[in-house]
Amino acid sequence: CGSSPKHAVPTQRNGPMPFTVAILPFDLVTKAKDPHAKGSERAGRQREGAHEWTAEEKAALRPEVQFLREVFANRFFTLSYKDKPLDRVDDLLAKAGARTPGEAQAMDPRALGQKMGVDAVVVGKIWQFSNDTFGIGYSRSIGGRIEMIDTRTGEMVWSAEHTESARGGLLFESGQVISAIENQKKNASSQAFLLLSEEFSRRILESCPNATDVPKSELVPPAIAVVRPPEHRDAFEVGETILVTAEGDPG
Repeated sequence: CGSSPKHAVPTQRNGPMPFTVAILPFDLVTKAKDPHAKGSERAGRQREGAHEWTAEEKAALRPEVQFLREVFANRFFTLSYKDKPLDRVDDLLAKAGARTPGEAQAMDPRALGQKMGVDAVVVGKIWQFSNDTFGIGYSRSIGGRIEMIDTRTGEMVWSAEHTESARGGLLFESGQVISAIENQKKNASSQAFLLLSEEFSRRILESCPNATDVPKSELVPPAIAVVRPPEHRDAFEVGETILVTAEGDPG
């Protein structure tokens, strides 16, 4: 469950929408220090006790944050954007000297666009991230903001922030051995985190604009290779239903 996402889409643009996009590594940040928070809003977040992530915490949570990035990428590219594979993005960032997600996000978007050959980068700033198991239950929470930045102009194309959380527990039968209970807890916890990551990604992308300026060269219709009548027949009958399987590039 979670509140409705807060989002912002600029009403006017100086050029076409981006088409090729690279999703940068998501970073754990402190919400109260977020540069987009202003005045009393920032003070209110300080009173809420915004968490200061240590380097050790960031390193320990990096696999889970990377998993969230992968789940988000799978949903993001159901839109019409052309993606840069995540492993390729990471390789290019490493060659550019960005060793951490924070260093990658601190780079000039225009420079990133040139290095990666993309029109935009997606930046994930995660300030709430818990993946806890207690007793026979679990508590999961993901909160943050996703931004798309045009690397040709440096302009913000779209941003949204959202918090998604889930709690659950398990019911065990009497006589279950401890190892079986622990395995069941672990499997339920992993599944819950996957579902939470998917729901966070779905909700936060609700307001994301689709790519409206897809180059015609990228619009390749699926090809129907062969249409054959049923076996032992030379032709179709009038009114017969034809099942067609089409093949095409994903995207």
